[in-house]
Amino acid sequence: MLLKRYPIALIMCLLCSVCMAADLKKSVVLVEPEYEEMSEFFSSYALPLSRYGFRWESRTMMAYNNGVSGSGVVVQREDSLVLLTNRHVVGPAHTVTVRVQEGKRIRDLKHCPVVAISPLTDMAMVALPDSSGLVPLPLSDSAVNDADEVWAAGFPGLGGEPSWQVTQGVVSNGELYREELLGKQQAAIQHTAPIDAGSSGGPLLRKTDAEDYVIVGINTWKAGYRDGVGIAIPQDAIRHFLANGNEQESKTDAERTEEWNRLIREDYVLASEALSVDYLMSRSAEDWDAVFEIMGYTNQKNLYDMDRVDALDILRLTWAFDAMRFAMAGGEGAHFDIVWGDVQGRRQIVALTYPELTKRQYMQATKRIRK
Repeated sequence: MLLKRYPIALIMCLLCSVCMAADLKKSVVLVEPEYEEMSEFFSSYALPLSRYGFRWESRTMMAYNNGVSGSGVVVQREDSLVLLTNRHVVGPAHTVTVRVQEGKRIRDLKHCPVVAISPLTDMAMVALPDSSGLVPLPLSDSAVNDADEVWAAGFPGLGGEPSWQVTQGVVSNGELYREELLGKQQAAIQHTAPIDAGSSGGPLLRKTDAEDYVIVGINTWKAGYRDGVGIAIPQDAIRHFLANGNEQESKTDAERTEEWNRLIREDYVLASEALSVDYLMSRSAEDWDAVFEIMGYTNQKNLYDMDRVDALDILRLTWAFDAMRFAMAGGEGAHFDIVWGDVQGRRQIVALTYPELTKRQYMQATKRIRK
């Protein structure tokens, strides 16, 4: 009798696993940034970036243009549902399409707005419609420990198309400190559950005593030269992001303008962070090419050597350098007129009017900066 029960028990366990995986598809979804309005912008910069040696950044621009996707997980935030994913998944997109797999059918939730991002922890938050029909997954109440069993869920690529995948592994390092990952103060989770391109933004999960899944992390990176090494953002960082969003100081636009006019003279790298993708799209690739050319070898090399710089950061830094050049040339009285707007939930510069300079002022400032 005992031998006959084993197959039945095994079948019941398999059925339970299938049901749990199916339920996960109500909470773990495919995320596709909506880049239609940015297509010409991406194409125009691919060649200039490559010509100056930014080949990876050039390929990133083309990847944006060809269409990219990642994963995301639904959570509860106060009285509404939101989607958590990686910042590098949404990229510069203002909105995303959330694709929900329902058996053989795919249901699309289009034009879901990106409402907050965290460049440091590589997280993004997307608002969902009230009628989404999605089910939130709870966050774990406790941190993981080494050797804890975990699962990774998401939509990595298979044959050139996103494909649903749930994998199993263990926590190989519950407190991984690497400054290049999440900064000096925030630990990441290292684990062995297989993840691949497209898994980014999907959850790292564990099971409760009741066999329910809870979120312990958001999968973000995969080690390039080691097998079985995935990196996830831990649940304490996720909670902080959910509670604080973009964490911007409460200021008027006039105060922001005054501060930026001062900052552009003192630290153009920091000032560059306020330039939105909308502003970048308003400037031509031909003008960017001309500005980059006059920066000089030292300033160009600084851009090559910076860590964690993506294609759009290269553009931001170049235009901020150009603004610094004008600020220095015009003296203390030279100020920029700035239009601020909400982009990905942050107050950023969407339009910038340069101070007027004489030709002599312009040439002198350029000469000083190139030294």
